[in-house]
Amino acid sequence: MTSCPPSQSSCPRARSIQERCSNQRRSGSSSRSATAAASTWRARPRHITTPASSDALKLLLKLPDASLDAAYLLYPDPWPKTRHHKRRFVSPTTLGELARVLKPGAIFRFATDIEDYANWTLAHMLREPRFRFIGTSPAEWHTPYPGWEPTRYEQKARLEGRHVSFYFQFERLA
Repeated sequence: MTSCPPSQSSCPRARSIQERCSNQRRSGSSSRSATAAASTWRARPRHITTPASSDALKLLLKLPDASLDAAYLLYPDPWPKTRHHKRRFVSPTTLGELARVLKPGAIFRFATDIEDYANWTLAHMLREPRFRFIGTSPAEWHTPYPGWEPTRYEQKARLEGRHVSFYFQFERLA
């Protein structure tokens, strides 16, 4: 669920709600749904919370600092459409919280079969100063971690013809 920017006139959702409310006022209709929607929209916080990561983000927010030895993000939903990229788990907000809850020296492992999401994750992780990318060559990116057990999503990707996966590791710096 996203919220519109403070400049409501430029937000299509805000305009739509405002138009419904003004049309109902003109027609004399007293439908509570549009009015309730408008008041709900105004009452929402201005930060963005995404459906894909809201449960995990809520958990990360409740965890104490430096409380995890490792974290894994295996075959997350790639949200392939550009307009949906904001829903991806890997974002500056979630990475900041992940860095906070991981102990120094802890490992964050990420696996996907979607090249665009692999590029997205690598770009975001390299911008996060509290993580160091562990990987010396692109060949390592396609080699599963020691003791790797394929997930059902990886098996599904293989059945759909996606045979190249990306296995990234990042170390939480002190």
